Amino acid sequence: GMTDRATKHMLMRLLANEIRKTGASRVSIIFEAWLATIESNPKFTKDGIICDGKKECLLVITADKCGNIENVRAIFSRKEDGSIKFEKEESYSENLFQFIAPVLEVWSS
Repeated sequence: GMTDRATKHMLMRLLANEIRKTGASRVSIIFEAWLATIESNPKFTKDGIICDGKKECLLVITADKCGNIENVRAIFSRKEDGSIKFEKEESYSENLFQFIAPVLEVWSS
């Protein structure tokens, strides 16, 4: 999995190389993340966030060569049987340009 920042950036560079080779004009990236409020006093570790009330979500980033970027977050919970239940889906405005910068650079050159 993508457990550390360096791995995530390496994978984005690999994705950028694939886009360069194939000429792809749009990309969608999906990954799992933890959500916590500042008030919950989260402790960040290499294995995730430690705090009360944290939530899991899927983050979806879509971008195209025209510069259109959309971020969607789908919060979910895990049931006792291991299945997941989606609670809500929402667009969010966190700036993830740095994360996908290698991809955007391919399209700007």
